Amino acid sequence: MKQNLPYWLQAKTDVHCTSSQSAREHLLKGIITVFTIVGSIAYIPSVAAAYIAGFYDIIILDTLVYSWVIYLFCAKRHSYVFRAYSMIFIIFLLAVFLLLKLGLLSAGILWLFVAPIISTLLISYRQGMAMVALNTVFLTFIGMMEYLKFFQASVPQNNTTLWLIITVNFVLLNILTVISLGRLLDNLDNTLLDLRTKQDEISLTQEATIDMVASLAEYRDTETGNHIRRTQNYVRVLAEELSQRNEYKALLSSETIDLLYKSAPLHDIGKVGVPDKILLKPGKLNFDEFEEMKKHVIYGHDALLKSAEKLGDNHFLQLASIIAHSHHEKWDGSGYPLALKGKEIPLAGRIMAVADVYDALISRRIYKAPMSHDAALQYIKDNRGSHFDPDVVDALVNRQQEFLSIADKFSDSEVERKALRG
Repeated sequence: MKQNLPYWLQAKTDVHCTSSQSAREHLLKGIITVFTIVGSIAYIPSVAAAYIAGFYDIIILDTLVYSWVIYLFCAKRHSYVFRAYSMIFIIFLLAVFLLLKLGLLSAGILWLFVAPIISTLLISYRQGMAMVALNTVFLTFIGMMEYLKFFQASVPQNNTTLWLIITVNFVLLNILTVISLGRLLDNLDNTLLDLRTKQDEISLTQEATIDMVASLAEYRDTETGNHIRRTQNYVRVLAEELSQRNEYKALLSSETIDLLYKSAPLHDIGKVGVPDKILLKPGKLNFDEFEEMKKHVIYGHDALLKSAEKLGDNHFLQLASIIAHSHHEKWDGSGYPLALKGKEIPLAGRIMAVADVYDALISRRIYKAPMSHDAALQYIKDNRGSHFDPDVVDALVNRQQEFLSIADKFSDSEVERKALRG
């Protein structure tokens, strides 16, 4: 029975939106991309038509606008605010120019209508209403200019009545649309805030549950002391180091590392099923006793997996069950319970194995004195490729100072703390 990390621990990327701001980021990216693609198709026909009609100023405007959009598409170093306001300005500029050039029945009226909508979606409801006010002022201005004969579009088709009808309906529809979008975004923000609050509560509940269950395991074996705290921190350090390598980047996302950290304290939970006379024996176990002790990985795995199945495939207990079951497997296939070999062993188990053994070596037991950090490190290096995954051992070597700091911080006694330094 080979176990691999479940699908929800495979490559994770932050493409999903976790807030209205991240949704706006994706929307802006989409708008700029569409502008770039559609613009590349429409630019030449638009310029050709303007050239035939003698509208050379439109050619200049189209060229400037399209060049700026391409720049925004390629130069992603600029802030969100800069890119968002640039797009809003481009849309408003197109609207103003086309209305002044071609009149109220031109495409300019559509661009003007879109400007507050884009402002609301990309910036805020308040910004959208500000654009509505700007639109109203602009339409009133050109209406008055036409009425007073101070202004005449290049394509005359306007009269005061037409202007009044279009302006009133335009402004009312603009206001209605912006208010609707603003309320929708407010509701979205509130919903996301509630979800984040509930997620935080669930996360705290999970951590409290882990601490409680892990503490119960500690009561069975008082010698283990802060073993759980130390090993979960070792696991985080090892996973973070491995995540820097291309082979593990996709597998060890920040989310997965957090799950490993949360799940690690449950690696020996199965020991609650081991009889006291074996678990607390102050000496070396005989063959039969050791066979019984080895069953703790099965007890822990089965209990955690049973709970995980009730909570769904994506629950952290599923990962905890994998760690509990596989952290005594060995790279050369001589471990237990399944004698898995090499990368047949789940990555979480390979990481836990190094963390668990290192901590056992530096800890004092009735039957042994604590090793120094250097001696424990040398033991693990000597067993690189036999007991331990070579990559995980290399990660420990690279981050050994952090291991030493963790061991010192969570040391169970002054004797162990002194032994660490040799």
